[in-house]
Amino acid sequence: MKTQIAIISLLVGLSLSDASVAADDFNSFLKKYDEIVKVYEGYGTKQPFCMTHINEINGNILVKITELSASGNKLQADKNNPPTAAQMAKYVEITNRYQKAMLQMSKLMNKIDMGC
Repeated sequence: MKTQIAIISLLVGLSLSDASVAADDFNSFLKKYDEIVKVYEGYGTKQPFCMTHINEINGNILVKITELSASGNKLQADKNNPPTAAQMAKYVEITNRYQKAMLQMSKLMNKIDMGC
């Protein structure tokens, strides 16, 4: 009986440990996503908005968000360790900010200052 309890305790501990790692992975993803969105939000307020800004976005930030998107999709699809409701709420909040930043930047694209 003690052996069975020890094995069950070990299995429960392992599964809790896996869930903790998955939660940490998703929290790490959210932190990186938030950092990138803050950069986009900063570009959305640039005046004047220059061609150099577009080059920075395309050459640097776009690559990071593309890689991060693939990682986020994989983490969200993990049926064994799905994100918590709080994590998904944070994800939605960051995504809404990202969409607003993209909208703001699209407005600036019509007024690109080629001279700076």
